[in-house]
Amino acid sequence: MTAPGPTTDPPSEPTRIGPYRLARRLGQGGMGEVFLAWDERLGRRVALKRIRREAPTAEERERFRREASAAARLSHSAVVQIYDLLEDATGDALVLEYVEGRTLRELLQEGIPSPALAARLAREIAEGLAAAHAGGLVHRDLKAENVMITPDGHAKILDFGIAKAAPLTGDGETLTVQGAVLGTLHAMSPEQARGGEVDARSDLFSLGVLLYEMLTGRSPFRGSDPLDTLQRVAGYRPPSVRESRPEIPRALSDLVDRLLAKHPEERPGSAGEVARALAALPLGDLPEGLLAGEDPTWV
Repeated sequence: MTAPGPTTDPPSEPTRIGPYRLARRLGQGGMGEVFLAWDERLGRRVALKRIRREAPTAEERERFRREASAAARLSHSAVVQIYDLLEDATGDALVLEYVEGRTLRELLQEGIPSPALAARLAREIAEGLAAAHAGGLVHRDLKAENVMITPDGHAKILDFGIAKAAPLTGDGETLTVQGAVLGTLHAMSPEQARGGEVDARSDLFSLGVLLYEMLTGRSPFRGSDPLDTLQRVAGYRPPSVRESRPEIPRALSDLVDRLLAKHPEERPGSAGEVARALAALPLGDLPEGLLAGEDPTWV
């Protein structure tokens, strides 16, 4: 493996943070930015998420460090690994496993996956959630943009347990209260939308939203504006996925309905239960790929 080339960012950007040499910016948001970087000690690529010092309060920074420490203890093939946590003059920085591939959102823009592929990816995500929930971590912002699909077609959850802050926008629909992110409106649970306490069952609702999107090609709750979206999350029951795709097995459609239950106690008992239910579906002999069947690996 060769090191990344020189940074292409403007001269005002740092060229390194601690022992990590920055190669290029991968993305940015309301609280910071993510870079592809080179770990010169271990000779590997990493993703470095820099959290700007002026963005969070002292209390939020402490919570970020505490949650990052908890998330770093999580090791699962479906969850991006945290390697390091740094602090310098520019703020806190989180060093993460660099995952090649594309986000699930990018792939959904190319087509709807087959039921077999959607169920397999959802099972991998549920297994990652189960491991994190066992360690006391709740994602709070599970959505297609926060799932990477690797070149060999497996799912990896990004940003596990890490609070983020961003403004409320018409497209991103990210909701904040006193700087603390509650989630992305169309993907959050009803209890999250009300500003209440969330637990593992909130992540299961978000997984249901994600699975609904994979099976139908549309969000079950996204409305004409943020307020409409919130109202739909709180009170609207979307049509079952079988109404859009009658070939979907009833057991899979019913599982989505249970995940999208408005009351947490009506959802499956755990992410592990969801993973087992998905594994038990009679989909093993069906091909994986896009609905059009043109790309069997969908990556």
